[in-house]
Amino acid sequence: DEVKLGALAGNRFDIVLRNIDTGDDDHETIRRKLEVAGEGFKQSGFINYFGMQRFGKSVDTHEVGLQILKGDFEGAVDIIMREKADGDGPRVLEARQTWAKRFDGVNV
Repeated sequence: DEVKLGALAGNRFDIVLRNIDTGDDDHETIRRKLEVAGEGFKQSGFINYFGMQRFGKSVDTHEVGLQILKGDFEGAVDIIMREKADGDGPRVLEARQTWAKRFDGVNV
């Protein structure tokens, strides 16, 4: 049978950490830090921001990911919302143009 939108209950992922600089921390300290980080994932989750599934067919998703890794979420949204060369429908284009003008006339 064909899988249709909404047919999946969820996905499971394994997260692999490589080349981690642990400094001079002992194994117990590293374990505690990883447990705290893992608990953060459990509590808040983490959205997969990369690829066509998340942002469409634009070629700038790697730029979005880079801004997210830098903690510049506004910059990531700016990239998502900027006009795309491949052309959008009129409603999407209007939304992008409105976003670009959102601070026009505002003195910062």
